[in-house]
Amino acid sequence: MYQHSISFLLTISLSTNLLFPHSLAVADFKDQKQIKAEIPTPAISMTTKAALERLFTSEQIQTEWFAPEFLAQVPIEQVRKIITEIKSQLGSYQAVEKSDQDYLVVFSQGSVPTKIVLNPKGQISGLLFQSPQAKVASLEAAITQFKSLPGKVRIVD
Repeated sequence: MYQHSISFLLTISLSTNLLFPHSLAVADFKDQKQIKAEIPTPAISMTTKAALERLFTSEQIQTEWFAPEFLAQVPIEQVRKIITEIKSQLGSYQAVEKSDQDYLVVFSQGSVPTKIVLNPKGQISGLLFQSPQAKVASLEAAITQFKSLPGKVRIVD
């Protein structure tokens, strides 16, 4: 009977420790060192493509989206002004397309080759809009647009 009680207590103790690992243990393990392993998780939750999409689809561009080092060189108001100008020149936003290591931000009337870099927090730490490219359907459409310019225009063969 005594042997049966000990095995019953050991079974209960082990079961309790397996089911409730943070509960009190029967034995005292003060002299043993505990090893804790912390696995760093990346803070980045924003992709570069998503960051560009957010820039052109949000009603208000937020300061928190940018690294402090970036904003020290380019104030948020200047970023907002540039985005507004791009939208007004090229029409409504359509999409962001991957182009080699860079991106192409596509609008209804053109596109802008763009380079972007995010820091480990997912904030924009580098942003470069290259020369916009107008969208022309055909040579005839380009000639028609050219002829509609103010002043005297002519096409030389």
